[in-house]
Amino acid sequence: MQELRYIRWALPLIGHLHLITKQPHRSLQALSKKYGPIMFLKLGMIPSIIVSSPEMAKEALMNNGLAFASRPYLLISEIIGYDFQSIGIHYSEHSRRLRKMCVTELIAPQKLESSLWVRFQELSRAFRILQKSNEEKVAVDMRYLFSTFTFNAFTMILMSKRYFGDTTDDNDQHREIKHVINEIFSLAIKFHITEFVPSYLRCFLEWLDPTIPQFKRLHERQDKFMKKIIKEHKEPTARPKDFMDALLESFSAEDTVKAFITELLLASDSTAVAAEWVMAQLLHNPHVLEKAQFELNLVVGPNRLVQESDFSKLEYLQAIIKETLRLCPPGPLLIPRSSDEACTIGGYYVPKGSTLFVNAFAIGRDPSIWERPTEFMPERFLGRSVDFKGQHFDLIPFGSGRRMCPGMPLALKALELLLANLVHGFDWSFPPGEIQTLEDCFETTLLLKSPLKLLAVPRHSASFISQRLRQDSLRKQASTSSVLFATITTESLQQQLAFKASKDERLGLFFWDWRPSLFEFSHESTKLADIGRDRVLFKNFWASMTLAFPEKIEKSICIFHEIEQAHEVGEEEGKSHCLETRVESSKEVEKGMRLHPAQMLE
Repeated sequence: MQELRYIRWALPLIGHLHLITKQPHRSLQALSKKYGPIMFLKLGMIPSIIVSSPEMAKEALMNNGLAFASRPYLLISEIIGYDFQSIGIHYSEHSRRLRKMCVTELIAPQKLESSLWVRFQELSRAFRILQKSNEEKVAVDMRYLFSTFTFNAFTMILMSKRYFGDTTDDNDQHREIKHVINEIFSLAIKFHITEFVPSYLRCFLEWLDPTIPQFKRLHERQDKFMKKIIKEHKEPTARPKDFMDALLESFSAEDTVKAFITELLLASDSTAVAAEWVMAQLLHNPHVLEKAQFELNLVVGPNRLVQESDFSKLEYLQAIIKETLRLCPPGPLLIPRSSDEACTIGGYYVPKGSTLFVNAFAIGRDPSIWERPTEFMPERFLGRSVDFKGQHFDLIPFGSGRRMCPGMPLALKALELLLANLVHGFDWSFPPGEIQTLEDCFETTLLLKSPLKLLAVPRHSASFISQRLRQDSLRKQASTSSVLFATITTESLQQQLAFKASKDERLGLFFWDWRPSLFEFSHESTKLADIGRDRVLFKNFWASMTLAFPEKIEKSICIFHEIEQAHEVGEEEGKSHCLETRVESSKEVEKGMRLHPAQMLE
C-alpha cells in the first residue's frame, strides 16, 4: 500500500484552491492529465481525492461504497437542510429510511405509472407554449420551458400542486418557491469558507462568510412556504394521497419532511439541464436530429404522440440521451462524498475524513475510453449494453453505489417523454442570424452559458397536436386509477346534467359548478364527439367531480354501481346526448365499487 501524496503547489491555509477555476470540472480534468486518474489535493484545509477513470471510480464507489457512504459538510445542508435532516449527509438509519421512502412511494413501477397523467398534463402546457410562440413567430426560451415542465411535474407528484409558469394552483406568494429554489442555487455556488476548514474551526470563522445571513433569510422564506403546505396536507381532504402525505405519516419530525421535499425540488433542476443540453446538441448536429425524427416516424407514426411504452423501441433516441449525458453530465463532479473510515483506492491509502470527487466530465471525455471523445456521436452506443444506471463506470451521470441518485427513474421518465414528443412534434431551428455556441458554465450544475432559444414549427397540424394531447392525457388518467372520471366540455351537456340533478336529489349531491377542462387542456380544438368515438375509453362517461371543491368532494364518496351511456353525435360540433345513469345510495357501499370522486376513471 502506497501513501497518496499531495500534488505540488499547495499553499498554506488555502491548499490547492488557487488551482481551481470557475470551471472546476475542466481544471481537475487538466490536472488529471498531468498527475493521473487519482489525485490527492488539499482544498482549503480539507484532504480531497479526485478520481478521473472508470477503474478508480468503481473502486471508490463500489468496492469502498460503505467507507464513502456519507457526504461532506455543506453549508446548504446545515441551513436549507434543517440541520442535516435530509438524505444528503451522513449515511445512517435516517438516510436509509428516506431512501426507502423514495423507492416505495416515488419510483416504484406502480407509482411511476400512476404519475403518468401528470407528465402528460405538463407536456400539454409545453406544447401550448410552443404553439403560441410559432403563431407569434418568436423564439422559445427552452431553459424556461424545460424548467417549468420538470419543476411542476415534480411538485404535482410531491405535493399535488404546481407553482411555476403561466398558470399555477395558488397565488403569487406560493409561486415564490421556484424563486427560492433559484436563489438557493445562486448562493450554493459561492465560496463558503466554513466548507474548507475542519469542524472545530467553523464556529470561529462563520462571521467571515457573508453568505450565511443570506442563507438564513432564504431559509425563513423556505420554511414559511413549507409550513403552509404541511398545514394544508394535515387538513382533512378527499384528494388522492401524495408523496408528502406519505412522508408525514412516516416521520413525526416536520423538519425532516421540509428538508427532504426541498432536496427533491433542488434535484429536479438536473432533468431540465439535461433536456436543454440534448436539444442544443441536436441543433448543432442536424443530421442526428433528422435520424431521430426518422426513427420516431417509423416506430410511432405521424398520427399519435410518443408513449412511454415506445421508449424501448427508440434505440437511437436512447443513444442520443446517453451521448449527451456522456459529454455534458448535469453534475460533472457528481455529489462529493466523505470517507467515514480509512480505505484503499488504486493501491493508495486514503485517510478517514477525506472528501471524494468523481470527475464524470473527465471520464466521459477520456480518449482511452471513447473514440473521438469530443464529438457528438450517438452511434457509439448502438448495439451496446452500456447504460447510466450505475453499473457501467464509463457512464455514471447519476452516480453509483449506495448513494446513487434515488430519483433517477422518475427523472428519466420525464426526460424521455418530453424530448421524444418535442422531437417528434416539431421542427427546430435557431432564430435567423443566431447560432448559439455550446460553451458551458458551472453553477452547481453544468449549464449552457446562455439559455437556449429556438424556433419551433409543428410537424403536424396544431389541432391534431392539441386533440391528441388531450385524448392521451385523459387516457393516461383513465388507465392509472381504479376510479371514475370524466370531463364536460360542452355547455349543453352541463345543462342536461343540471336538469337531471334538479329532478334527482341523489344526483344533485354530486353536481356542482364545474370548471371545464380541469387540467386546462385546450378544449377549443377538441370535439366531444372525437373523445366519444375514441374506441371504448369513454364507454363509461360521467362528470361532476372537481378538485376545485375539495370540501364538497370530501362529503361525497359515492358508489357508482352501473353507468350506462348513450352517445349520439349530431351534425353540429359539441352536440352531445348522454347518460342514463343509475347511482346507488352510499348505504350500499358493500354491494358496489367504492370510488373516490376526486380521482379518475379506469
